[in-house]
Amino acid sequence: MSSVWIGDTEIILTGTLVRYALVAPECYELVRDPESLARGIVKQGHHVDLLIYGQRLPDIAPKHRHYMEWDEIAALRVTTYDHWITKQIIKENKKNIAKAEKRGISVAEASYDDDFVAGIVDIYNESPIRQGKAFTHYRKDPETVRRENGTYPDRSLFIGAYWEGRLIGFVKLFLTSGCASTMQVISKIEHRDKKPTNALLAKAVEICSARGIPFLQYGGWSDGTLGDFKRYNGFERMQIPLYYVPASMKGRIVLRLKLHHGIKQIMPDAAWTAMKNVRKRITDFRYAFPGDRGGSSS
Repeated sequence: MSSVWIGDTEIILTGTLVRYALVAPECYELVRDPESLARGIVKQGHHVDLLIYGQRLPDIAPKHRHYMEWDEIAALRVTTYDHWITKQIIKENKKNIAKAEKRGISVAEASYDDDFVAGIVDIYNESPIRQGKAFTHYRKDPETVRRENGTYPDRSLFIGAYWEGRLIGFVKLFLTSGCASTMQVISKIEHRDKKPTNALLAKAVEICSARGIPFLQYGGWSDGTLGDFKRYNGFERMQIPLYYVPASMKGRIVLRLKLHHGIKQIMPDAAWTAMKNVRKRITDFRYAFPGDRGGSSS
């Protein structure tokens, strides 16, 4: 997976047998001519079979002519912070927000400077495994971390969670007048008992409420513990249009045969779950010994 830019539009390239060009959700509103966008990617020397783009909340009525499917996302309807804390979240999470403060966690908007980048690097390097998968940000060099997190500087802000003066978690928010989106939500595993992620999310809701932003999106709709966390914090399953544009003959064939979701599309749910469990066991075994953690074990 890699990213390229066509003008102001970020494109994520992924796939092997079928090459996908995914318009970054932050750039959906910039897509005017998808075919021209696909040609621009090819001109940069990248092969593309399918270009995929969508719409952002609150703009959910389909308005483009290309093949469309509904994409399920996790979104919170934001009115006031008090309404969220008293009506939209479970009682346990309200306690967790109070627990974070009691245990010394402070949260605040942060400047994206050298100290903050160093704090992100420290968080990334805590563990090579996150949520049962190899963590792609583990041991990235500081300049790569700075560049990857520094996108959309005019429309983004960072929220930091601090304990004893050290950054132990952060959220990057991408802001528009209609919707704020979390580009990353991560906290240190060793401080999980202090509930920094609950405190970070509470601050994000507070910011949206203060700015009159009606929706906060937290990635796609999820299962498992992450899905539970979203639901318990008031996020709902919502649908937005997602469009698929063939950029090659292979792309046209794949789309016509409805194979554009890859192997997951034709596997039974039970088989897919079993495969994910096997992947988790392999990942756990791979990183069970210091020498297998992507570098020396000094």
